[in-house]
Amino acid sequence: TGLVGTGISAPLSPTSFGIGAYVAGGANGNITIDVADVTTYADYAFGTGAFTSGTGNITINQTGLAKTSGEYAFGVLAFAHDGDIDINGHDASTTGNFSAGVFGLSESGSVDIDANDVDTSGMASAGIFAGAYNGTATVKANSIATQEKYSAGVFALATGTIDIEANEVDTFGTASAGVFAYSLAGDVDVTAHDVYTGGNYSTAILGITGAGNVTIGSNGTVETDGDDSQGIYAFTPQGFFNIDA
Repeated sequence: TGLVGTGISAPLSPTSFGIGAYVAGGANGNITIDVADVTTYADYAFGTGAFTSGTGNITINQTGLAKTSGEYAFGVLAFAHDGDIDINGHDASTTGNFSAGVFGLSESGSVDIDANDVDTSGMASAGIFAGAYNGTATVKANSIATQEKYSAGVFALATGTIDIEANEVDTFGTASAGVFAYSLAGDVDVTAHDVYTGGNYSTAILGITGAGNVTIGSNGTVETDGDDSQGIYAFTPQGFFNIDA
């Protein structure tokens, strides 16, 4: 199953998509979306969205810009009930509240996100979110910027290993970590070049695991300007941690 689009612009109607696909009702099947530029204007109007409620993998190849301006309007969104998610996103830009730039969540599978430039300017709008409730999470990003509170640059949750590589991450809101990685029982590995946070309670890089090792590295600049905002924080109760910055 596949969808291909370029230069898509969605109308001002609720719950519209620039481009989307849905395998529903417990049916099984994979989804592949290849798309270039997508623009939406309404609330709940995702730029590119894919959902599976049965067993199936999701692949999204976004070669252009996914741009949204409504609330709850993710730039690129993928949800898999039982399957892996692979998002190759080029650029994403959102301006509404609760509108992550790139969002991938699998209830039973791994999530892999590769993005170029992502920026958000709404509240509670992470640049990239990768959630693998029963799998691993991998994120690669070039430039991430968020402007408002509760908007981490990169936010990853998984039961298994987490691997994050980021070139430049900037956040300016309160409680907006630059990179936040939390694994329930796997290793956490974060490599980031330049990370800046400007808000209070906004640690630049956090790596936490319940049962594994934490490795954090930076060969650039890690800077925080807000109160109660650490540069790098690593925690594991049962493994080892290594910080190289």
